[in-house]
Amino acid sequence: EAALARPSPPRMVVLVNPCNPTGAVLARGELERAARACAAAGAWLVVDDTYEDFVFGGEAHCAVAGPHVVHLFSLSKAYGLAGWRVGYVAHGAGPALASALLRAQDTMPICAAQASQRVALAALRCGGRAWVAGRVQALAPGREAVRAALARALGDGAVRGQGAIYFWARLPGRAPDDEAFVAWAIRRHGVSVVPGSAAGCPGFIRVSYANAPPETIGAAAERLERALVEFAACEGGELPQGAA
Repeated sequence: EAALARPSPPRMVVLVNPCNPTGAVLARGELERAARACAAAGAWLVVDDTYEDFVFGGEAHCAVAGPHVVHLFSLSKAYGLAGWRVGYVAHGAGPALASALLRAQDTMPICAAQASQRVALAALRCGGRAWVAGRVQALAPGREAVRAALARALGDGAVRGQGAIYFWARLPGRAPDDEAFVAWAIRRHGVSVVPGSAAGCPGFIRVSYANAPPETIGAAAERLERALVEFAACEGGELPQGAA
């Protein structure tokens, strides 16, 4: 809002809902507030809804509409079509924006590959929302294992994430080096997470709980918990080396 209130505001605001990397889910009121602020500033509001089906804990995914609002969706996550490069754009801006988008597409990818289009159509027709809901529900055991492990190691207040396929956690200590922790956790405990520095937030880590069976996720959660506990115990000192 501060940026939009400037004399030269940005021409576009992009939100990811649910968010990668934090797993945050924006409420309807928050999206409407963002839409109003963008409209007042003459800016576009672009919302990436790729993870819209991945919402947990009683939260709900919401969308807003308006002549300056554009929603993006990819079939890569909900329908397991990563690499097929297919999705869609929904907007209420009229034919002028549609024509501009088509011109931009024609100069870059030209169009989605025909094979991708046919696979996407089959996924939408044969799978549909019920199939997607089943896949999302199947994540619950692994998600809970990771949440519980993080909460035991860091406390509930240090862990966030109501959507997408991620938890966002603050590392213990006053000024933890997240990149050093990630490299050390891989070497010593055989578990990998993403440093928050990669998203401009040092001191945090992004933890994914997808793309593996529950038993694998559970084992990884146990390793991560041990890594976090040991990391906290070594604050200000040298981290132990070698496999744990």
